[in-house]
Amino acid sequence: MDQTGVYLVPGNNVTYNDRDVRQVNHASMDEKCAYTLVVASSCTGYILPFQQVGSGATVKICPTGNSNGMEEALDRGFHLTFTKNPKKTSHFSTFKTMIEWMEHVYIPYINLIIHDDELPEDQKSILFIDCYPVPAYFNPPMSDCSVLQSMF
Repeated sequence: MDQTGVYLVPGNNVTYNDRDVRQVNHASMDEKCAYTLVVASSCTGYILPFQQVGSGATVKICPTGNSNGMEEALDRGFHLTFTKNPKKTSHFSTFKTMIEWMEHVYIPYINLIIHDDELPEDQKSILFIDCYPVPAYFNPPMSDCSVLQSMF
């Protein structure tokens, strides 16, 4: 499991202005439209559904149901969420979004594997987290999770 920042309006060093103007601002310098994409794969190479984390306090920052490709994304299990972070501009994963990823992506995937492979109901899984300093506060809420074996 890992995460990466995705910029919708890339920054650049391009300037646009009339010649001989004394002050010239960079194009799109203050535009910081971005989100975090949480990605994970299994040991067999299966790519789990993505989680898209946007900055904001409500679901209004997420794409709407009629957005291009939204129906297909939801059918594939993608999870779209928001940070509800006091830093209104931060799109980085938070405790809230990590728990949501576990509930909406990871645990359903593990339960599907347990069912499809006819494994024991108490089968454990190992989640290798290669992002965000979560171990200190991630373990206690997941301690009652029957499919996750934590190793920190």
